[in-house]
Amino acid sequence: MSQELANEISKEFTEITNIKCTATYMEKGSTHTPTTLDSDKKGVYVFLIDEKTCFKVGKANSKSQARWNSHHYSVDKSTPSTFTKSILKNLHILKKYFNQEDIEKFESILNKYSINQSEFKDSIKNLDKKKVKDLSNELNLKIWIKNNISRIEFLLENTDDNIDFDSNLLEALIQFRLKPIFEGKNA
Repeated sequence: MSQELANEISKEFTEITNIKCTATYMEKGSTHTPTTLDSDKKGVYVFLIDEKTCFKVGKANSKSQARWNSHHYSVDKSTPSTFTKSILKNLHILKKYFNQEDIEKFESILNKYSINQSEFKDSIKNLDKKKVKDLSNELNLKIWIKNNISRIEFLLENTDDNIDFDSNLLEALIQFRLKPIFEGKNA
């Protein structure tokens, strides 16, 4: 189902730009395994449940490998906008899509660390690095995301890391088509 969506968006981008774009859909569960972004590639990644519910769209190039395959799966102090931070800041939104027990577990862990969801970014900044790492380990969002969220990876040739007009356009096209929940004010 969603590989077709990925192929459709990839084809649309290629028709607009005449730039080759490949797309790989990773179903939640064991197939949700982010790839390594080779130095000759850049891309756009998408976190979604289905074709009607997209959570986050982002882009990366060879200079932002961690953004491509790890930042969005754990909590840290320094990365400004990640999927995990969007999840934890907006658990009320997730209640509509996921198991109530999981959401209550996340809320309980946040309370244990005195994390206020509405002031999530400031609350995280006030924790020392060890506590942030402990929080991230206890939440275990990497496994939860892989088991509950699908991912699409769109890849482009990386002809110049300093010019991202192509990946900017691809990201905007995907955002326009999928309308991610965690963009802008909800990020």
